[in-house]
Amino acid sequence: MSEYQYYEFQAIDRPLTQEEQEQVATISSRTYPSSTFAIFEYHYGDFPLDEAKVLARYFDAMLYMANWGSRRLMFRFPAAAVDLKQIRQYSLDDLISVKKSGVYVLLDFYPELDEMESDWIEGNGLLSNLLELRENILAGDFRALYLVWLLGVQKGYLKDQVLEPPVPHGMGELDDAHSHLIAFFSLGDDLVEVAAEASQPLPPEQFLNAEEAIRMMPEDERMEFLVGLAESTPGLALQFQRRLQALSGPTIDQFSPAQRTVHQLKTQAETARRQREMEEKRAREDARRQQLEAVAQRKDELWEEVQRLIDLRKPKFYTEAVKILVQLKDSAEMLGGVDEFQYGLGQVKKDYRRLSSLMAKLREAGLLEE
Repeated sequence: MSEYQYYEFQAIDRPLTQEEQEQVATISSRTYPSSTFAIFEYHYGDFPLDEAKVLARYFDAMLYMANWGSRRLMFRFPAAAVDLKQIRQYSLDDLISVKKSGVYVLLDFYPELDEMESDWIEGNGLLSNLLELRENILAGDFRALYLVWLLGVQKGYLKDQVLEPPVPHGMGELDDAHSHLIAFFSLGDDLVEVAAEASQPLPPEQFLNAEEAIRMMPEDERMEFLVGLAESTPGLALQFQRRLQALSGPTIDQFSPAQRTVHQLKTQAETARRQREMEEKRAREDARRQQLEAVAQRKDELWEEVQRLIDLRKPKFYTEAVKILVQLKDSAEMLGGVDEFQYGLGQVKKDYRRLSSLMAKLREAGLLEE
């Protein structure tokens, strides 16, 4: 398999100027950036620049994937619009980093997933499915951060005695963007299920009386926001919204305090995995029993069908006849009637012993002794 690497950048808060598009175009002769995105694909070679620096200068989101399993997701936030202290509670070496870059904050998810992908899909369109996560984080919804932190538990990055970070509310109410994140980083469903057990439901949306809140705002603060609006200050709209929310009433806490150690999470996830596998096995067995009960109810009809197919004297019909015989055998072994089945099979062997092709297929299916 040839090498494949995919980089996608997207601008969200503001479009790129014509000059910025021309600058991005110089990175590679094979990309044609628009005012909102740029895509780079490589079958040989690597991205020539530092992706984080390109993101910090031009874009708000970046996705990277390679066909040997590597994954990376980065977001750029206006520094004034995020709480660095809160976000850093989820930082983890070799997995999640948060750093300041000028007037921006860069959030980098970069797990070392070095297993070759068996069912490789190209990256085109994947970033769009994840962009809502950026808006969630800006709004103080850190479920994505906690999910990627769980990946550190899955990959063994953390010692057993380490305590989990605050558990965001709504871990049991994940939306499509979170589901895409789980799939993108191959996070196990059992750990996600365990996370949800300690998470409270999402709080109801708070009513915001914007006009009343604006009247409560001091004149100099209103002027500061207006100046920021005129100067296109990054993240200003979100800061303004938060300030109005604070003036309207107390902020609802969106986290449950850390309670479990990494060891407890792993143990609970293993218990969940075993329970899930038992339920899946039970479901398969129930489905199999129902299938074989249906065969038992039609056994006389099926024996006639076996004879009809064999009498057509063509190998493809022998194959169908043998499939039915295997179903009859399995039904007899599970529900009773083995002697009756063996008698019927004996008649088939006796009546059609000269059909060498049929005998070979019976032998392959384990219905004829060597």
